[in-house]
Amino acid sequence: MMQEEREESKRKKAVMKIKGAVRAFDDHCLWRTRLDFLCDECNGRMRPGGHFKTKIGTREYQFCKEECMEAYVAKHGQAN
Repeated sequence: MMQEEREESKRKKAVMKIKGAVRAFDDHCLWRTRLDFLCDECNGRMRPGGHFKTKIGTREYQFCKEECMEAYVAKHGQAN
């Protein structure tokens, strides 16, 4: 059980590192296209660009479902 939890934790950390790298690339990308295939709230797989999007500050976030978008906005601030 503990081994499984450690592996899951390692997977989540790896996903967060990848998402950070994609966001850094996105911030400097001339095309301003999202390469991210994961929901910003639950890290679930989805189509590129997501079905649901919101902008907080200067960044745009994408989500696999409306519930994820609402939860993210509640945690991280008001959407524009």
